[in-house]
Amino acid sequence: MPQLRDLLERELGSVYAVHRELPGGGMARIFLAEERRLGRKVVLKVLAPDLAEGISAERFAREIEVAARLQQANIVPVLTTGQIGAAPYYTMPFIAGQSLREVISGGTVPLALAISILRDVMRALAYAHAEGIVHRDVKPENVLLSGDTAVVTDFGIAKALAAARIPVPAPGLTQLGTALGTPAYMAPEQASADEIDHRADIYSWGVVGYELLSGAHPFGSKTSAQAYFAAHLVETPTPLLERCAECPGSLVQLIMQCLEKNPANRPRSARDVLASMDAVTTPDRAGQLTPVVPKHEVATRSFKLTDAVCRRIDRTLLDPRIIGGEMQWLDNRVASDTLVICFHGTGLDGGIFREVLERVRHRVVAPTFFGFEPEENRRMPLTLEAHIALLREFIKEVVGEARPARTIMLGFSSGGDVMMRLLADPASDGLPCDAAIGLGTNLGLGTCWITSRLARVQAGHESGLLEDLERVARTSTSIYEWLNVHEYLVRVLRKFQRDMEPLRIVSSGFVRPFEERDTDVFPEWYRAVTARVPVVISVNEDEPICRALLQEFRLRNLDSGILGDGYREDSLVLEPDADHFGLLTLARVERYLARAIARLEE
Repeated sequence: MPQLRDLLERELGSVYAVHRELPGGGMARIFLAEERRLGRKVVLKVLAPDLAEGISAERFAREIEVAARLQQANIVPVLTTGQIGAAPYYTMPFIAGQSLREVISGGTVPLALAISILRDVMRALAYAHAEGIVHRDVKPENVLLSGDTAVVTDFGIAKALAAARIPVPAPGLTQLGTALGTPAYMAPEQASADEIDHRADIYSWGVVGYELLSGAHPFGSKTSAQAYFAAHLVETPTPLLERCAECPGSLVQLIMQCLEKNPANRPRSARDVLASMDAVTTPDRAGQLTPVVPKHEVATRSFKLTDAVCRRIDRTLLDPRIIGGEMQWLDNRVASDTLVICFHGTGLDGGIFREVLERVRHRVVAPTFFGFEPEENRRMPLTLEAHIALLREFIKEVVGEARPARTIMLGFSSGGDVMMRLLADPASDGLPCDAAIGLGTNLGLGTCWITSRLARVQAGHESGLLEDLERVARTSTSIYEWLNVHEYLVRVLRKFQRDMEPLRIVSSGFVRPFEERDTDVFPEWYRAVTARVPVVISVNEDEPICRALLQEFRLRNLDSGILGDGYREDSLVLEPDADHFGLLTLARVERYLARAIARLEE
């Protein structure tokens, strides 16, 4: 409205010469002005009326003053703040250049320029985060290009508005109140109105990076704020590599990791992201980068339970009905001298490792327990010991076929228990294994929370399980824990809903040793496995129960050597920024595979 410009000229005319109104204001109306005393151009931003209504100008100014202390080359600083009529305003230097939104709208951005822009934005975030300031509204409109440099604007503005209890504006604008940020670029924890920290900015940067590199938003075009909220919370973005084939593989992985729903599964800090970006863009480190890996085709294969195979299985474990049956296994068929054999957890199948099979550069195979296939209609109630015996024969066959230079076993969740029990069993003497990696292996009865409940499931008597599910909903500490646990249980229970007995029997097999010997079980496995496998790495989420159990093991090892002569301090790891399911992210799997291989090459 022209009245606002008139008001500005009347109230601030002695300080600023107001030239014209600029487009693009969402939260504010933006004017190009010139400071009369210094002769420099500035932008003068006046909060929109619906935002200004009811705001505490004093509180707004106080928050802005905090942001004004940010002085870094990639941050557009706040110069002054004040109030015009009932509306707060603030000024910033005028940047003669395009916004990143205009750049993206103009078509394909050269890869080198896109990487440079993303690195500049992350430099700004890293500096601000170190100063304790979270942007909360990272989006293309808030990134400006000044020559070859990208700068970020409006640091601290979103927080200043939130502090004043601003009502929620129209759906297309920045959302305040129950959710703070711009819907299309909002982290899941913002969408659910949870507490946020610097990792919300890392997620938003990932959305911007995905859009800049591919020309498309990771969740497509939505028609409402609510649709974006839902997408950030539950939708899986199309893999960036499918939309940006020329992108460096390391950059693709970094962007996708930043888009993890759970903040704990994103990079820990902006500085970590910046270090990864430097690796992408620094020529003298180019040799350290991994080129883009095409998505491997994953084949579903069968391991025939022939008479010869079954003859080698202990008769006390053999159910004659399995003779002639087939175990399914997934195989990426990559030509590599390293073979990785993956073991799934309770009720799952080899498909849990699909991304690992598709992206890891080694030969990867993932067998499924006999009768645990996703589409299996005839589920046979075998004991856990019988499944392990079948896996032993499978491993012999696949190693004989692949003839790798080294064999690495990797177990996720109770699949780590399978791996440890398999390798600790004297019946496995001679079974090739150079490294064993457990991601979420059970450490004691207290970590068998879900499996112990599945061990009690009986057809027609699900009331106890329903009570347990309700308890999960009440005790989950975050939306991510709730989603992860429920997604797992839905997948497992839906698969076994017609016949729960095979699931119950296997679950009982996982729990029984811990019920009998609790905290003695894992040390026994560890001691036996480290005696025959050169490299053993056990990784658990840094939760109180896991932390307490590992502390107990280490203390007992000081007194009695319970972990054996093969114990290494760096072999028992707590991941500080991952929940249980976050241990299986591609980045973590690749990191621990690389660590194991490096140890083998020492």
